[in-house]
Amino acid sequence: MEPYKFAGHCFQALPAIQLLKGIEAVPNRAGVYLIAVPQSSPLLEGCPDSTNQFEILDAKYVVIYVGETYALKNRVLAHLSGDSKDSNFRHSIMSLHSSQSLSARYPLTEESLTQQLAENSVVGFCEPEYIGLVEQQLIQELQPVFNIRGCMNPDWVTSLKKMRKIFSASLKVA
Repeated sequence: MEPYKFAGHCFQALPAIQLLKGIEAVPNRAGVYLIAVPQSSPLLEGCPDSTNQFEILDAKYVVIYVGETYALKNRVLAHLSGDSKDSNFRHSIMSLHSSQSLSARYPLTEESLTQQLAENSVVGFCEPEYIGLVEQQLIQELQPVFNIRGCMNPDWVTSLKKMRKIFSASLKVA
């Protein structure tokens, strides 16, 4: 798959299923990563509209999360197949979809989220010299819906934080 440019940096982008089957394609070094889903993904239900679309494999994708890490392979695996206790990204999605308004239409479990992400998402990664700066640039430019820090939509941030708090409390009760 050809590289894509975001915030002036080249990202290698691969379907998540391909990464999960051959995670050696992702280096376990410091870098920046992004996760994108098709524009029509049920994971976007209840989220504000996004303008950060790009085309890959003849479909429009939306970047929903950007992160930095010192171990790309480990972090990407945690987001794609871990659980919401180890991944803020997964925690935000599970929080949104466990809210009353969405849980009936799109019931989501950790297992079904892993399956959704594996079958429908694309992961991009790069290894810039200044990972924190590149992550900040990408969040500012793309405004991914599941990044709280750097989001310029205060109503959405407030709502997502509230859903995360409720979801966290439900995990402690269970």
